[in-house]
Amino acid sequence: MKINKKLLKIFAGITSLLVFIPIITACSQKSKLVVGNFDSYMDPDVANEQAKRFRKNNLSYSFYDNNEILSSLIKAKISDVQVASAYEVAKLAKNGLIKKINWAKFNLKDENNQTITSIEGLKKIFTKQVWAISNAYSSYLGDLDKDGKNDQLLEYMIPYFYQDLIFAYRGKKIPNLDDNKKDVYWSDVFKELTRNDGTPNRFLYEQKANLGFGVDKRTPITIAKNKTKIIAIDDARTIYDIAKIMQLEGDNKNNIIKIINHEILGIDNSISQILHILKNPNIKEDIKEENIKKLKRLQKQLEDRQKELKTNVFLPDSSSVSYIEDKLNNISNMFKNLHPNSMYLKANSNDVLNDLAMANVAGAIAYSGDIAFAANGGEYTTEADSNYANMKPTSDNFHVVRPKDTMSVLDGFTISNSINKQNEQAAYEYLNELCFAGLNEKNTDGESKILDYGLKIHRNKTPKEIADYENSLDDQNEVGDVLEDSGYLYTPMRNFDYVQYSPTLNTIADYVLDENNGFYGKTGFESDLLRQKMVEIFEIDTKYKTKKERQRKHKYISLLNEIINHIYNTYQKDKKFIFNPTLINDIYEQKPIKNLIYECLNNLNIKIESHVFNNYLLLKLEAIFNNINEEVEEHAALNATLRKIFNVRLNINTLEFPTNDLSISNLKLAYLAFREKI
Repeated sequence: MKINKKLLKIFAGITSLLVFIPIITACSQKSKLVVGNFDSYMDPDVANEQAKRFRKNNLSYSFYDNNEILSSLIKAKISDVQVASAYEVAKLAKNGLIKKINWAKFNLKDENNQTITSIEGLKKIFTKQVWAISNAYSSYLGDLDKDGKNDQLLEYMIPYFYQDLIFAYRGKKIPNLDDNKKDVYWSDVFKELTRNDGTPNRFLYEQKANLGFGVDKRTPITIAKNKTKIIAIDDARTIYDIAKIMQLEGDNKNNIIKIINHEILGIDNSISQILHILKNPNIKEDIKEENIKKLKRLQKQLEDRQKELKTNVFLPDSSSVSYIEDKLNNISNMFKNLHPNSMYLKANSNDVLNDLAMANVAGAIAYSGDIAFAANGGEYTTEADSNYANMKPTSDNFHVVRPKDTMSVLDGFTISNSINKQNEQAAYEYLNELCFAGLNEKNTDGESKILDYGLKIHRNKTPKEIADYENSLDDQNEVGDVLEDSGYLYTPMRNFDYVQYSPTLNTIADYVLDENNGFYGKTGFESDLLRQKMVEIFEIDTKYKTKKERQRKHKYISLLNEIINHIYNTYQKDKKFIFNPTLINDIYEQKPIKNLIYECLNNLNIKIESHVFNNYLLLKLEAIFNNINEEVEEHAALNATLRKIFNVRLNINTLEFPTNDLSISNLKLAYLAFREKI
């Protein structure tokens, strides 16, 4: 298992509280509440707080990089709670390895303020995609609890995050891959990645890649000749899924369908023959039993072949290596005339997203959450180094393609059937805090508190506790920074803010996708942008060491920011800010504004002589508003890209379903051969 950089940051920050259990030794930790999760799938501060909160249960974490290990962990009683993908949840449930979720324990409320006790009440809690996925697995699950109806996936999992597989690339927009204007398929993506017609192609190993300009709009971004320029997540099932989808795309589609229909006709004929034999009233019992077995086998084959007529990611039970290789060839054949190092395959998603964010590659195939992280600058988003800063994605050099048919994945928490009663109660409390904290509570605007934003020091405190602390005369020690000390107050939104995968709760999903005032909206970010510029231009020291210093700096930085925002909103024409030196005269005519600016700066320890204040303020405002229209336009455009990334498309036909161990083993063998061809 690879431990990536994000995970190392988690360990570095919380080793005093959170215990990490390596999988190979976890079996000795029987007294612990063990939560299994994928790497980097939780905010480290949240993990730290939960470890402290559940110290009496010895809350510990184990990490893994694939679903297939989970059944072994649960059978060995190593894991109590674990994150799993939907298809694995279905398999675990069918094998009796996980408990049904007792939804009443979360005290979620319906529209009539009644406690939700069954999954029917969850329709307004979770997104329509979650509900559709839950329904999609009901036939596979069958009637496990013998209540006369098929079970639902939501009876066994608490949805966590949702994502799909997409393609992103750096440089100028490619018209053939513009999915805003036409349907784009995975076969279209790979045709462009492997196009070698003598014209420039940024993705070819042998060619120099020109990827536009950096954030400064002056420095060219390039990748030299003889460098790999494509990267994809190194996961056998994911690559197989793409290849399987491509089976029914492009020029070969009609031929494939013709072959499948011919096979279906042959199976139909065989079934008819057996049915005819079984109608014989004089048939011997042993021959009857043998033919019934054949009939069941043929009916399963017929069902499997009929699935192949639609775009799918179906991996049949007991698939042979040759069957899987045939599908993988849909990708590898496109690379057969190219340089053998034309595409990287990397198991660590951080490698993928960071290479894309820093333009070390021209294109990446990855899950939407990782593409979103790359769009925000990857792990280097806060690096001060100008080389890193200049390579970050912009709306001109970062583009996203969501193929019409692609696979989506729902991950969620499950509870092992072997968990003891004490840990089970703690598990529900843990999951309630992680997934639903603040959802039922209302703020002063009558909206769910789950989206509330404020000082981090106020987290997990009641309004009275906050008021008592803030109003007390004691000047407590507080070390912080005005620009970094605020955030979302409730765990689900904090976790989304860190993980950045598509949320499953309607309240958060609606907020993220709201194009006006949402998380990545068209507006609302201008105030933060102006505050950053204001602090930099006025050279304001935003750090503090005590509560009162924090209160003072927050008060006057916020007030100054309001004034700057007022100026920005007042001097606009056609939604563009117009800077005119005469605005300083307008400010001076409005004495309260002038006096407030002077007071703010004075209280922020910026002392300016009154006789030079006019010129000083003019220069500072000119610097703050320099290029503001371009910056706002760029920010809005990048936000539009991010909203597109989070708007995951669901296709029920491309959901993964469980397969047997033989297919998994043969997939690994076929995939090893595939890697040698890329």
